[in-house]
Amino acid sequence: MKDLPLRRMVACSLFSVLLPAIAHADPAAVERGREVFKLCAGCHSVDKDVTLFGPSLHGIANRPAGRLKGYEYSDALAAARFRWDAKNLTRWLEDEPKNMVEGTRMEFPGITDRKALADLVAYLMSLKGR
Repeated sequence: MKDLPLRRMVACSLFSVLLPAIAHADPAAVERGREVFKLCAGCHSVDKDVTLFGPSLHGIANRPAGRLKGYEYSDALAAARFRWDAKNLTRWLEDEPKNMVEGTRMEFPGITDRKALADLVAYLMSLKGR
């Protein structure tokens, strides 16, 4: 490995440390999050080709915000420049979404129970696109 440039060695080392944490969410948290998701199921589906009042959340993990083909987003969310990672999902769901993206159409009061919120985010992050 001494042939590799230092930056590449550091990147490979970080990747090998972070990958297990990213790839293996706590299965119990994901299952609890599936139950919490029932709060969202009136407006959102997790099926790939099913759009309800809100966009499908199938494959939401690290998807660019406001970019699901076939769904008409508000101008505000369509103009957003972030991805749905755990940090942004948590921020979006812990408070009213309009506090994160002013002008979004999503009406949601936020989840105040920190454990339920973390479990829901774990579940949503498990919804990788296939």
